[in-house]
Amino acid sequence: MFHRHIRSPGPALVGRSPDHKGIRVIGGGGYADGPVGGLYVVAFGCGSGSLPADFDAFPPKQGHELFAACIAVLVLIHFCAAMYHKFVLKDGLLGRMWFGKR
Repeated sequence: MFHRHIRSPGPALVGRSPDHKGIRVIGGGGYADGPVGGLYVVAFGCGSGSLPADFDAFPPKQGHELFAACIAVLVLIHFCAAMYHKFVLKDGLLGRMWFGKR
């Protein structure tokens, strides 16, 4: 009976959890590379020039790669945990999280 009095937190909103903020940082790192390397001028044809041969010198790229690796590890951990619940524990967790009849 107690569980009926607890309110559901509702659907997750983008930007409200740490993993969504990490995705924003990844995108921001790519966006910040533009002014640092003069990429917008080349990409939008506003001037002459060419893309740099190597982006490793740009500081935003280093943060971009770090957060991308962290998110890839989190995705892998989530997948392994889902498979553990599905095939080892067999507790129906994925079914309870899915749409439809519960």
